[in-house]
Amino acid sequence: MSNDLQVCYRVLELEPGVTLDEVKRSYRELVKVWHPDRFTGDAKLHQKAEEKLKQINRAYEVLEEVFLNGGKAEQKAAPPRPPQGKNPHAERDEFFQRGNNFYFGNNVSKNLPEAARWLKKSAELGLDKAQALLGSMYYKGEGVSKDSHEAARWLKLAADQKNPIACFWLGRMHEKGFGTNILHKVVKAGVDWQLGDSKIEAYKWFNLAVTHGCMEGLEGMSRIDIYLTQGQINEARTRAAKFYPPYPDRSGRQTIAEWFKAYIQELSKNPKSVAWRAEVMSALEHFKGIEMDITETAFKNLQDKFFANRTAKTSNFFKTVGAVWKGKLGMTASRDDNARQLAYRFVEDAYGLSPRYICIRENFMNQLWINIYSGR
Repeated sequence: MSNDLQVCYRVLELEPGVTLDEVKRSYRELVKVWHPDRFTGDAKLHQKAEEKLKQINRAYEVLEEVFLNGGKAEQKAAPPRPPQGKNPHAERDEFFQRGNNFYFGNNVSKNLPEAARWLKKSAELGLDKAQALLGSMYYKGEGVSKDSHEAARWLKLAADQKNPIACFWLGRMHEKGFGTNILHKVVKAGVDWQLGDSKIEAYKWFNLAVTHGCMEGLEGMSRIDIYLTQGQINEARTRAAKFYPPYPDRSGRQTIAEWFKAYIQELSKNPKSVAWRAEVMSALEHFKGIEMDITETAFKNLQDKFFANRTAKTSNFFKTVGAVWKGKLGMTASRDDNARQLAYRFVEDAYGLSPRYICIRENFMNQLWINIYSGR
């Protein structure tokens, strides 16, 4: 056995021949004993603890590598590191995995301060997943002192890389307000919510969360949009559009046609949609070519929505309700009635459908807003 491995066992206060579980147990106990946060009142001891913890972490890394390689690393004094410049992402990924394990308690005891330490290493190297998780920890005060401004800094770095979780937490922060001074927070929140800027920013980030794959943002959008005018929603989407993925160059009607195909596919796979799918397929079979009517009706409805045409929206709503009641009362619904009902339902359907479809739906809505609002 090399002298370096003997040193690692000695640092962890172990003898060769122990199991990996014993290595982990000793490591956890020593981390608790020598964690620098226990010595914040004594600068000298704090510095000593930091050095000791570095030795403990390094020894654990080496011995863990030994066990994970079935003892084949006995000849190595340290786990292999990628050659300089060959794999720049390996180290940050490794740091993230360690932080993630400590955060969730995967194969180690849950340790939020240790999670924050490793995640910060990864975040500083630019990994968006680490930045997003670290930002949420600062926002909630998990393993670090609660600091909304530090949270916003890390979350924004991750959101700039289109990380959906970071977008979601930025939405929450703007929804709740994130001033650290309580008086400032109350006053600023009151002004912002009156003028709408906090709401607009919250809607923007929730929209981006769903756009990039986090469907939980949809609930945030629903909570906020009842307080927003359509002009404010348009402003939120204008700000969000800078972060949208590159969408295909196609017309609004072509986009609706593609969206309707995706909607039909969702109905065919979703066990909650069996009855409604039967109605949709019956209408499509009975009225040949009704897809064109649905596209035109949906396009007109969205125009009225985006441009806040309240008279047309109200009229369309009552016509749609009337079409629904015709079927319930046993009356024969016309082709126009069916097209109106199908268009309204597929554009508004959002809850109870799969997370994957919800995110697809939001991207189609983004494309349509761009096409219609810009006049294309």
